[in-house]
Amino acid sequence: MVSLKVYDVVGREVAVLEDGMVDPGFRSASFNAAALSSGVYFCRLTITPDAGKPMTWTRKMVLAK
Repeated sequence: MVSLKVYDVVGREVAVLEDGMVDPGFRSASFNAAALSSGVYFCRLTITPDAGKPMTWTRKMVLAK
């Protein structure tokens, strides 16, 4: 189970790039930020193994137009 979402600095979800079951291996996702304004955003990746607790990573992104 994988969830890859983008949030603004207030915590509002602005994009869902992946949400659901995926096959193991390397993956890529495209993020179209045309409708967003310049600023700081956060990308959060959550992976939940079949029999384990979720693992979450959050990274800061700066969008400059």
